[in-house]
Amino acid sequence: MRTTFAPSGTVRTRAATRGGRVASVSVGAAQNRACRVPTLAAARRNPRIGGGITDLARSHAVSPAHRRVGVPPSRSSRGKINRGTTVISRDAVSEAPVGEEATEATVEAETPPKKNNVVVHRVLDRAEDAVLGLFTSVGRDASGGGDEGEEKVPQELDRQTKAVNEGMPIVFVTAEVSPWSKTGGLGDVCGALPAALAARGNRVVVVAPMYERYGDAHDTGHHSTFHLNHGDQHVRYFARYKDDVTYLFVAHPALERGGGGRIYGGSPGNPYHDNDFRFALLSMAAIESLLAVPWEDLFFGGGDAGAERMKRAYFETAPVFVANDWHAALVPLFLAARYQANAEWTLKPRKACSDGAAASIARASCVTIVHNLFHLGIVAPDRYRSLGLPEENTEWFPALRWRWRDGGESMNFLKAGLATSSAAVLVSPSYANEVQTNELGCGMDKVLRSVGNFGSDVDLGFLNGMSGKLRGIVNGIDVDEWNPATDPHIPAHFDVGTSEKGVVERSDGSTVWDVARGKAACKAALQRELGLEVDPKAPLVGFIGRLDYQKGVDVLLDVVPHIVHNGGQVVMLGSGDPGLEHGMRMMEQNHRGRAVGWVGFSVPMSHKITAAADILAMPSRFEPCGLNQLYALRYGTLPVAHATGGLRDTVRGRVGWPFAPCEPGALRRAMDRAMETYKASEGNTRLDSRWRRKQERAMTSDLSWNVAAEKYEKLMGKIALDPPPALRRPAPELLEAAASAAVAEEEEGQWRQSEKRAERLRRRAAKAPCDDTRRLDNDLPAWMSMLPKFLQHPLM
Repeated sequence: MRTTFAPSGTVRTRAATRGGRVASVSVGAAQNRACRVPTLAAARRNPRIGGGITDLARSHAVSPAHRRVGVPPSRSSRGKINRGTTVISRDAVSEAPVGEEATEATVEAETPPKKNNVVVHRVLDRAEDAVLGLFTSVGRDASGGGDEGEEKVPQELDRQTKAVNEGMPIVFVTAEVSPWSKTGGLGDVCGALPAALAARGNRVVVVAPMYERYGDAHDTGHHSTFHLNHGDQHVRYFARYKDDVTYLFVAHPALERGGGGRIYGGSPGNPYHDNDFRFALLSMAAIESLLAVPWEDLFFGGGDAGAERMKRAYFETAPVFVANDWHAALVPLFLAARYQANAEWTLKPRKACSDGAAASIARASCVTIVHNLFHLGIVAPDRYRSLGLPEENTEWFPALRWRWRDGGESMNFLKAGLATSSAAVLVSPSYANEVQTNELGCGMDKVLRSVGNFGSDVDLGFLNGMSGKLRGIVNGIDVDEWNPATDPHIPAHFDVGTSEKGVVERSDGSTVWDVARGKAACKAALQRELGLEVDPKAPLVGFIGRLDYQKGVDVLLDVVPHIVHNGGQVVMLGSGDPGLEHGMRMMEQNHRGRAVGWVGFSVPMSHKITAAADILAMPSRFEPCGLNQLYALRYGTLPVAHATGGLRDTVRGRVGWPFAPCEPGALRRAMDRAMETYKASEGNTRLDSRWRRKQERAMTSDLSWNVAAEKYEKLMGKIALDPPPALRRPAPELLEAAASAAVAEEEEGQWRQSEKRAERLRRRAAKAPCDDTRRLDNDLPAWMSMLPKFLQHPLM
């Protein structure tokens, strides 16, 4: 069989029949196979894929120029038509505009067996390959179709200048980005991870709200208007180009209330009433930025230099969006509903867009990063109409639907992001597994096990236990800010590289000590500053964090008397729950000179405690990732941490003391082991003591963002080669064509498979030692007659 894409709107199917009759087959039966579209890499590896698509895939694979956004593939990839031919309209399948002279991509099926029988799944695979041809060529007609709007391929320019591979175009969408807006760890991540990805050769844009006027951001002069919240919304774009990253700020009156740290509400616990609209606006503005802002400005910093780089650039993939938490979780939903499921909405009115920007959005993928699973973005269901989603399409609301145990319904923005993303990331591998369980999933375990199920309420996780589209990647830290050799907040600088020399004099006159001397100096200075007894032999235990139940502060307070009784000292820094703040003050009052509780938060003090402490206590009941233990490892402060989430992944026995369960007894035993190891190292000048070896391993660990960026890059590169979820749904015409083509072989194929299963059962029964098992051979016909009813069971 041969499948041909043509610009016409017809679908013709010619399939072999048995005995002159045309049998019927359910479209649903073919859907499972037809919806699995092979990747471009798979097409290159599979020699059985027909000539048309093979040539088309090869034209993209061999020549980097053909991967440039908007550059058409070779027109020489035309197959020969023989036997039965299936013509499937490109408009019917993808709804992407095609010029009058559009190239026909053909797929040639392998030669059929002599008996004219083709196994059903091979027939359907040919249809899948046809879909592949569509996706690899979808960007060819960005400027309106035909030869007039096509660009010359970079090979013709190579005589003068060589085309440059610019990696992947990556667009972060976030409510916070440091240093412009920050209330917690989200701002830190979105300020550091994009720079790390850019350093690896990718072109990165960070789209965030412009909560107030930023002095270092300039007006790009570009704007966009789109329909949202029952009206047209007009946004302007301001930009700051820094460290090869473009920080694009969205200006709109609804976003201006977030200045002064009041991003989500006027006061803690009082969110703005229109936050759903504010962050839906951010999601739409982020997608529209790729259409409104020229790519030489968006990805290359603008100016003559940006324009010159754009001329020589090509990208490996279509854009990859990175949605952070619920505030940006509508990005994949809007991509699917407003740009990809109905590509005409975007492509045909956007013919003037350069470099295939509109066509690229139609192929864009999205990764959703969940930094905090406790913030879901719950919105009243009557706000659905304000999102501007097509009401005639009933599959979009299920992606947002959130059912409460009492029977009520709401909309859940984070669920929608997970349901329509190509992949999702949590901030540690262990936490990604934990949240897929009923105990730690916060009611989202079924959603997390079914990432990318496109809004279905069916829990797909029961098929394989854990979702293959949910990843865990540990955050990195800013190794320049958290560097004991240069930290401006600590009284003595030290570094693991000076252990043999003891001290290093720098050219600026400063001194860098070895770890033992440097930490001893920091410890003595902190003891004097906080009123603790200056005791160099006392193991100093530090705690830095929010005072609440999650952090296990109550567990630590129960163990403080034991630590002090065994000769240790305790320093705690944090604020939060009033009851725990009172407990910290009582701790200091009961252990004068041996324990201090600093209620509040101070950046310099957090650095001082991290550098001076010997042990860091982290008894968190659950911890998605955790950063304080990473800071501590960088400074040679060894953690005693509850083995959960990110703490399980980062605090191993080689660099600390993990414990479980999270209760005072387990913490007490772990703390005893840590303090005994510390005391054994006192007076031991050998560099190979157990404590010193742990410190050296901790301080030489690569905790930078480069490690996380490499993992994100691999994930993005993988999903970018596959069509996004909205395009993986096969069109009805494609399913009908594939089903009709397979109808002649389906019955025979099923019969042969049944015979093979029966033969395997007979062989297995013949080898079985039990007489009862051997009787299976005689009962096989009866057992086979029950199989259809078994397969129709609701659990199957």
